[in-house]
Amino acid sequence: MSNQIKTLHIQSVLKRHRLDMTGKVVAITGITSGTGFITAREIEEKGAQVILLNRKSEHLNAAFNDLKTAAPEGKFEAITCDLQSFINVNAAIENNCR
Repeated sequence: MSNQIKTLHIQSVLKRHRLDMTGKVVAITGITSGTGFITAREIEEKGAQVILLNRKSEHLNAAFNDLKTAAPEGKFEAITCDLQSFINVNAAIENNCR
């Protein structure tokens, strides 16, 4: 995946929403491409810590690595979580919330 994903509206959205998100934690699902990936990248640039929730896959690993390359100092945490399974969601919470 390339860090150069083009979108039609992201620049106008970012101009209108300049909220500083320093100290905030944001969970984003479906980050392996498209809107989720771009949202994770842009929210991190605004200072937030970004929790990346996605099913286990090579796409998750690739997206995480692309985000870390785009923002080496970024606060990203990838958590494997299949939101279609309550058992899996509960396991993700148990394993990652301290």
